Amino acid sequence: YKNADTPVELLVYTQTTPDIVDIVKRIQEADQSGGKGNSVPVSVDQTSGFTWPWAWYLRGRPRVDYPLFDNVSLQTPPDSSIVLVHLNNKAATDKALKDTFTNGERFKHRWWFPESAYRDITVRDFLASFLDRGAWRRSMDYFLRREGVLDRLGSEDGFAYFADELESSGAEP
Repeated sequence: YKNADTPVELLVYTQTTPDIVDIVKRIQEADQSGGKGNSVPVSVDQTSGFTWPWAWYLRGRPRVDYPLFDNVSLQTPPDSSIVLVHLNNKAATDKALKDTFTNGERFKHRWWFPESAYRDITVRDFLASFLDRGAWRRSMDYFLRREGVLDRLGSEDGFAYFADELESSGAEP
């Protein structure tokens, strides 16, 4: 598959990004470097359905929790070594984790085909495009090579925080 995990097809509504798999690998590396099997505790923010696909990738782990983080609930660090939060909760998370965790690293959680490519197109716009060479070129670039959408993908992002103790144990942060 040329674009297996990148939503450049009109039929893809929402797609999990490759960043998720990268973070899962880092969690597994933290497990191995600590010599604790798969017991490094992980907290995943519930905001905006962030529990999926984490519930799948982290299944079978004994120490995973899914709290709902917000400005009120995140006054102190959770009892976890890795914290994954929704972008909306970054400010509160930064405050709560500033002394014992690395700076949050932004990741794309899910992404989708740019709806602006087809939403709100009127009949007049459609008919006018028949006389526009640029519109023909953009259409052909998309339909033949899937070009012109990659830089416009929409996304919902999050931040990954790793405890300082993982850094000192040799785990890749």
